[in-house]
Amino acid sequence: MVKPEARAFVESLEEIDEVLVIDKKKAHRGLGMLKLIRDIRKRNFRILLSPHQSHRTSIIAWLSGIPTRFGYRSAGFSMAYHHRLKRPMELPEIHRLLRFLKDSICPDVSLEDDIPHLEETETGRHEAQELLKELNIRSPILLGCSSVWATKRWTPHGFAELARDLIKKYKSDVLLIGSPADADVADQIIKVAREFVGEDGLRRIHNVCGKTSLPGLFSLMKRSQFLVSNDSAPVHFGCAARIPVVALF
Repeated sequence: MVKPEARAFVESLEEIDEVLVIDKKKAHRGLGMLKLIRDIRKRNFRILLSPHQSHRTSIIAWLSGIPTRFGYRSAGFSMAYHHRLKRPMELPEIHRLLRFLKDSICPDVSLEDDIPHLEETETGRHEAQELLKELNIRSPILLGCSSVWATKRWTPHGFAELARDLIKKYKSDVLLIGSPADADVADQIIKVAREFVGEDGLRRIHNVCGKTSLPGLFSLMKRSQFLVSNDSAPVHFGCAARIPVVALF
């Protein structure tokens, strides 16, 4: 069960039989959550794995009717779970999730198998190819210039200087990537860059925030040289795309 924006990704994985969507902002907001719970109960699932800590997730688990439920003992309303597991805060999040699997239903899972795995979709591949064709570029450099959390964002001036230096060193175009909500941040970076980047350099900096879906962004990464990004979703997509990634903290 995933958020709407993640659906296209997980549906492309051959290991996945079916994807349920939880839309907290629209369809399943408020009493709409009861509709989701009824849908889950109809399916007679046998096992529930919930590496989430919110009260909402615990309540869904409690009302799901699923006979075997695994969750964290530190979760809100943790009594919803039959098996309450320790959340090892000393480990990185990816290793916490692998440990969750190991301690629940996959005792043989290796904590070393920690590289995300995603598959390109036909739609995503087409989006990326069309965007690069429209911009008339190949093998760009990507900058993940924003984040949902303002405290995680590097400064517009910092990204503008970095774009200038990367263009000078690699003679490549730089794409500022993100969601539609990040477009203003990217515009601000380009505005700052006008102060010290020449006209030729400005022509090589492109704001493509919101120009692709998430599968399209993933396909774009697979056709790029490398990624420099704030601590945000593009970091994980870049790792899954097997390109060099520099994360800014």
